[in-house]
Amino acid sequence: MLEIREFSFTDSKFISILERGITQDDEVGSSVSNILKHVRLEKDNALHKFSLEFDGVDLEKHPILVQHDEFIDAQKQVADNIMIAISLARTNIRKFHEYQKRTGYIHSDNDYVELSKRVLPLKKIGVCCPAKSAPLFSSLILVGSLNWMFKFK
Repeated sequence: MLEIREFSFTDSKFISILERGITQDDEVGSSVSNILKHVRLEKDNALHKFSLEFDGVDLEKHPILVQHDEFIDAQKQVADNIMIAISLARTNIRKFHEYQKRTGYIHSDNDYVELSKRVLPLKKIGVCCPAKSAPLFSSLILVGSLNWMFKFK
């Protein structure tokens, strides 16, 4: 379950998160490539396998899909000021990305030259919610917004 805390520079949990730093080496890159390869080939089966291996969570016993009543119960546990902050962040993120929407165009000039650009939706996307060095609500909101916009199953 996602732990929600008020930020404080004196909170030992946040201090330990911020001090972890970022490590990049060939072994990590190789491991990530291997995981991605398995997920591409085995899809949900690979996610179930890696969830058990890395997180100790058996997704057969604990499904990924969160039920509506679980959201309602979780929301009741969040302080009003945190909910207001999350709502404001969601609104700001949505506005920001609305400006980035791309559309196509067709342009003709008098020399019988036509220029055009066609924008097509993607069939598949990958979503990563980074949380290693600085877990942010905005990352979680972005992933949730993508889920809502594209109606992921």
